Amino acid sequence: MSITSDSRTTIGTDRVEAVQAMLAKAVDDGFYAGIAACAVQRGELLHRDVYGHRDVEEGEPMTFDTIFRIASSTKPIIAAAMMILHQEGRWDFDDELTRYIPAFEGLKVQEKDGSLVDPVQPMRMRHLMSHGIGFQRGRPAGDAGDAGASGRPSRPKDLDSLIEHFASQPLTFHPGKRFLYGACCDVQGYVIEKLSGQTLDVFLQERIFGPLGMVDTGFWVDASKTDRVASLYDHQDGRLVRLDRPDKERIATRPSYLSGGGGLWSTPDDYQRFCQMLLDEGVGPTGRILEAETVRKMSQDLLEPQVYVRVVPGYTLPGARFGTNMSVITEPQGDNAMYPAGTYSWGGAFGTYFWIDPVNELFVSGMVQIANGGAQHLGRQLPYPDLKKATAQLLYG
Repeated sequence: MSITSDSRTTIGTDRVEAVQAMLAKAVDDGFYAGIAACAVQRGELLHRDVYGHRDVEEGEPMTFDTIFRIASSTKPIIAAAMMILHQEGRWDFDDELTRYIPAFEGLKVQEKDGSLVDPVQPMRMRHLMSHGIGFQRGRPAGDAGDAGASGRPSRPKDLDSLIEHFASQPLTFHPGKRFLYGACCDVQGYVIEKLSGQTLDVFLQERIFGPLGMVDTGFWVDASKTDRVASLYDHQDGRLVRLDRPDKERIATRPSYLSGGGGLWSTPDDYQRFCQMLLDEGVGPTGRILEAETVRKMSQDLLEPQVYVRVVPGYTLPGARFGTNMSVITEPQGDNAMYPAGTYSWGGAFGTYFWIDPVNELFVSGMVQIANGGAQHLGRQLPYPDLKKATAQLLYG
């Protein structure tokens, strides 16, 4: 049964218990090393559970303060940061991007035959916020969502170097005419720095992490906390294999490249605080982070009608459009049939996920560390269960 925008449901204990049993079984069956997950509806905690280990070989149990590489789960946080500046009048959706990045003035579009032509319309901020600019995929940029098994993507020296690279390359399509997932959030990070006059890490700390009490979230892990970092796993020959136990010295060093696309580390505790703020339309424990209208704008459809959302080749997200760095369900159908219209969500390459359901005043958040876990939510077939999809199907009934 799908939930439509004119109906609300109260999720009962039987559905919650089914979710808990499913998550426990996913660990017991060896699909995941460990899981941390929660669900909150109308201010009431439906469940908040951990299963398994953050490192199986070392016998370290999963906890709510385990530190995860959240990869592209960074993107919604960057969207919130951009929207703080939007509500302060620093930028608007119809502004031309070159107003904020003059280096992009005069960029051409490379057609399929190799010819270079002028864009049919200017690059606008709405295109940047919805991954519709057309930056080259073959950038040297370091989106952690594109990282290999080690979780160590190659990156340019800093955000200035990223902008220099894109300013020297033609666009792959006309602005707004396609969706190409990836580099736009790193460029957003650059815009945040230029508009705020602060480095991205400082802005996020002062305007989001500090006010929300997200004490373990950042672009690096404090040396006193590295023992809490989850190891990365994968399935090989039918069994769970540890791919990477993060190097404590490396992850405790501030990177010169602060990736808005996928550079953050966080915990289940911290990310739940972020989700609760979104569900509460911008209100945090110490006051407002975003205005209610601003939060609603985050989930508005920013795509042109002919554009579809495709991240994994060959799979279009059914019934989904794209807002500010997040997918938005507009017509519940297919794999997304259970969600009410207006539900928005995203996840990370290593399996972190969340969704916000304003209709039923519900948020769900989960964290795991497994290679390709994020692609599973976007249509890739993998040998382990899709926890986000399974949770939603069980909760909505």
